[in-house]
Parts: sequence; structure tokens; C-alpha cells
Amino acid sequence: MSNIINEGKDLTVKKDKLKTKKKIYKLVILLVILLTPIFILLCMTDNKTLEFTKYDINHNENDETITVMQLSDMHFPKCKANSNLIIDKIEKENVDIVAITGDFIDGSAKVEKCGVIPFIEKLSKFPNVYFVSGNHELANSEYDKLREVLVLNNVKILDNTFNEITIKNKKISVMGLIDNYDYYTKYFEGLDPSSYKILLAHRPEKFNVYVSSIHKFNPDLILSGHAHGGQIRFGDWSLIAPNQGFNPEYTSGIYSCHNMHMIVSRGIGNSILPWRINNKPEVPLIRIKL
Repeated sequence: MSNIINEGKDLTVKKDKLKTKKKIYKLVILLVILLTPIFILLCMTDNKTLEFTKYDINHNENDETITVMQLSDMHFPKCKANSNLIIDKIEKENVDIVAITGDFIDGSAKVEKCGVIPFIEKLSKFPNVYFVSGNHELANSEYDKLREVLVLNNVKILDNTFNEITIKNKKISVMGLIDNYDYYTKYFEGLDPSSYKILLAHRPEKFNVYVSSIHKFNPDLILSGHAHGGQIRFGDWSLIAPNQGFNPEYTSGIYSCHNMHMIVSRGIGNSILPWRINNKPEVPLIRIKL
């Protein structure tokens, strides 16, 4: 008799557990249904909301300050951010140098249809606009056409070369590397080593090459992109980046070695992965005391 009662109790307990599990499953499904639209909305917002990140670099304790804006990984036509905000910001902040650090267009983009030409035409009114290639330009069959448009609109292409300019009586050398080339001073023969040296180089994972002591001279500031901020970010941690794999080291922010600094932009557009999480498109705005 007692065995029958115990079996009945066990059966009741099992039924209660089963009901509890079903309630949990239903709750989980409900949460997924409710949270999915929020997740999609956040992704859409993170893809379109431009963030202007300000950096201050004190190279010398002088009164003169120059302002550099970095544009990286726009990936036309996959750029969802409002590019007119960039033009407005250049004017408002009196930007001295605009540095385009690769992947201006996507690898499959058609130059005349992707929206990059109207943006380049708007940039043409600014005097010091520089461009280096990224992996997507080199993979694009219309890269030569893009180069023609850039040159026609007064954008200077830095293919393993440099341009020396004077701003506010300060000599500045803007250097550039073709995508995936290593840094060698032989590319920059004739450069004044005492000038402030800014290197545009698409790939941040080569940071140790850029700052190596084996070179005759090193850049004072390196501007890179390519990593897309690691795509998904939680604090300083990011998920994945091209050529760095999972848990990448160089994805966003400023990295320093002695008196040399590298700024890695999170980029503006998207490419293979069409979304970002907690990782807004970014335009670095760098003020340098010279």
C-alpha cells in the first residue's frame, strides 16, 4: 500500500517538474520573440549612427594644434551612415588633414553607381585630403577608375610615398602604404626625419613592424582601420577581425609604443558581415599639439 502511495507521489512530482520545464521553455520562447525586434533595432541603429571620437596627442608642448580626421572602411555602397555629417564636421572643426585609410569602396562596388563619386566631389574643396588603398580596393576590378576620380578631385594617393606640407609653420610628412605592404623607410627617401610623420596604413596588425627600432625613422602617428571594431564589442573586448581572428588585439582606440601612437578606427561601413553590435560607425578626430 505504501509503495503505491509513494509511486503516486513520484508521478505527481514528475508531472510538476514537467509542467515547470514547459513553463520555462515557453518563457524563453516569449523572451526570444520579444527581444529579437529590439536586437534588430539595435543592430540597425549601430550601423547608421556616426560617432565622432576625439583624441588629443601632445607631441610638443607648443600652442599650435592641427586637426586630422580619419575616414576608414566606408565600403561604398554598403555605407549606411549619413556621409553629409562628415562634410559638415570637417567644416565645423576646421580640419587640416583628411586621411582616408583604405576600403573606401567595397570589393564588388561599381564606382559610378556606389555613391562614392558624389562624396569625393564634396571632399574636393578641402586642400589636404589623402588616400591609401585597403584590401577591397586591390580586389576591385574598377580600382583604376576610382584612382582617376580621386586624382581629378584633388585627393592625393599615397602609394608607398609621402607628401610634405606646412601647416601653421609646422612641417608635416604624410606617408602612405599600399595595402599589406610592410613599412620600409626606402619608400620615403627625401623625407625630413625631423618633421611630424603621419603614416596611413590600412592594417593595424602590423603595428610592431611600423614601430620597430630597425628603421632609420618611424612614424609619430599611425592611422589604421581594417578591423571594423571587432564587429561585436563588449567594453574593450571584441569578437573577430580580419587577419587577427578571434579576440583580436588591435580593433579600436589608441595604442602606444614609446612616443609613437597608432589610432585604429572602427570604420564607417560594413562588408561581409552586414551588422555591428555595440560598435557604432566611427570617425576619429585627432588634435595634435605640435
